[in-house]
Amino acid sequence: MAKRKMTIPFAIVAPVAVLAVAVARDMINGNYQSIQTGLTGLGSDGKFHIEPIIQSYGPIAVGAVVHYAAKELGVNQELGRAGVPIVRV
Repeated sequence: MAKRKMTIPFAIVAPVAVLAVAVARDMINGNYQSIQTGLTGLGSDGKFHIEPIIQSYGPIAVGAVVHYAAKELGVNQELGRAGVPIVRV
């Protein structure tokens, strides 16, 4: 049995990294209301808004679907056979 190597699912990690950078930028600028609205959907008016949730988590959900599709189609196995280190779709 072949030794399993750690791989990074790029389709999921990239959108999470973009969200983390946006949150860090808002924290540095002191824009905590924007963080709350973007991550929870609760606006300063106390009401729930779906648009920030879609903007924050939509790319992560799309990345998860792309990752699953790539796994099912065998793209990640082919990347491994081609010798591409660490990164997978």
